[in-house]
Amino acid sequence: MDPRRVELQKLVDNGSYVVVSRRDDVRRELRKLKDVISEDVETGASTSGGNDGADPLRNRLLCVGVSDGKHTVVIWPWRKTHAPLLNALHRRVRTISMHNGYNFDQIVLARNGVPFEDIEEKLEDTLIGHHTFASHMPQRLSHVSSVFIDASPWKITFKQGTGGASEKGLPPEKLSGEDLCKYNAADARIQAQDWLAMQADLADELDVYAVDKENARLCRSMIIKGIGVDLERRAWLHDEILKKQADLLEKMRKLLRRAHFYPTQLADVRKALFTTLGANIHIADPTDSGLPEYIPDDSRAAQGQSDTCGAFRRPALAMARRSEDRQHLREGENAVHRQAFAENARLRSNALELAVVWGGLGTLLVSFAILPRAEYLKDKSVVLETRTREMYVAPPGYKLVYFDLSQAELRFAAYLSGDHSFIRACESGDVHTATAQLLFPAEAELIGRDPKGAGSLSATSRRTASSGSATTPNRALYSVSCARRGFRSRCET
Repeated sequence: MDPRRVELQKLVDNGSYVVVSRRDDVRRELRKLKDVISEDVETGASTSGGNDGADPLRNRLLCVGVSDGKHTVVIWPWRKTHAPLLNALHRRVRTISMHNGYNFDQIVLARNGVPFEDIEEKLEDTLIGHHTFASHMPQRLSHVSSVFIDASPWKITFKQGTGGASEKGLPPEKLSGEDLCKYNAADARIQAQDWLAMQADLADELDVYAVDKENARLCRSMIIKGIGVDLERRAWLHDEILKKQADLLEKMRKLLRRAHFYPTQLADVRKALFTTLGANIHIADPTDSGLPEYIPDDSRAAQGQSDTCGAFRRPALAMARRSEDRQHLREGENAVHRQAFAENARLRSNALELAVVWGGLGTLLVSFAILPRAEYLKDKSVVLETRTREMYVAPPGYKLVYFDLSQAELRFAAYLSGDHSFIRACESGDVHTATAQLLFPAEAELIGRDPKGAGSLSATSRRTASSGSATTPNRALYSVSCARRGFRSRCET
């Protein structure tokens, strides 16, 4: 017998389920469920053959699985006439758990006539719950289930994935109707069992869990409402960056006398720097082609190199930045849904599976975090490639505000450890500078005078370190001993 079919049968034997579609059948089976249930949705592309990815704002709802851990109901195929029956179930039960529900399932259901506003107090989430007491572990459902219940590798079995990609494989819409319902039933049943099994671990973290759910609700709202995109500004930035990119490319090709030079090809860049222009090489391992692996840094670039090489490096580096900024523009453009608002387009960022204490807002705003901040020239004008944030706008009457708690993780660790030296280092203004002074006591004064590594003092230190004096085994052991003495409590814990 086909091994995959054997595994499928094991899942069926592990818990019965029923597939229903007619309204009377749906109503009858939902009435059999107890008052603590779990729900899971399976979705497909918004159009036949489409490639939406996992997008709760666009995906088509295929089926809904509901389970109390023992009895499992799969509503397939989903029709909007099923929504009133599911809403009635939500009013009756006491608890509705999902896995990553705030970021996906709830949004999908709301688009299909099953709103969440009136049942907020009943909503629970196994991903967020697990994260409160095991944030250092994977949060995917297959891992959570491996901790709390005895479940076979159903993600791999159904989606035909591999051990390295347990959540991947065939998308739900590519499964047969039979396998889709079995897969959905397994998800719903296993989620229900996970929720019941994790209560003992969750009990000590209920306050954290409550805060995490509040953050998840905020992230859900941000996913649905989106962030405004100024289409005219985006188009202008796109065109201007393309013009600047073309100008830089032309300059490099003239310097190299190569009409077909492409700076995005590393082989072309290595050949240009080290063969055509004869750039100095300090320490570099050769590639398979014999050309150096690394481009020399700025502290070595000026040592005996031709003016032509320096003239090439400047537009080459600038060209790389233009390419990155065009990518940011493309990401913003791709995130604006084609059927969305022509005059006030909106960027919607899916926070994936981390609508939790740190990851919720952090993941949602990652698109902004990686965008360059405005840089100014001597004439006070803004560098073009640092203006990409300008295309994102707040609704009328609001402003976009960015803030960041400097070195937050290290500050938390310092006070939790109780190490007074560690605390003083954090409160000195720059814990990295204070740590560097401990690791390299001979250069402590130099490091303190130039903490950010921006001036000539730092360049002198880099040249000293590159000579090898700071990288011998004895020097490394000495630095470790300095760190142990300086941060005694932290090292002992």
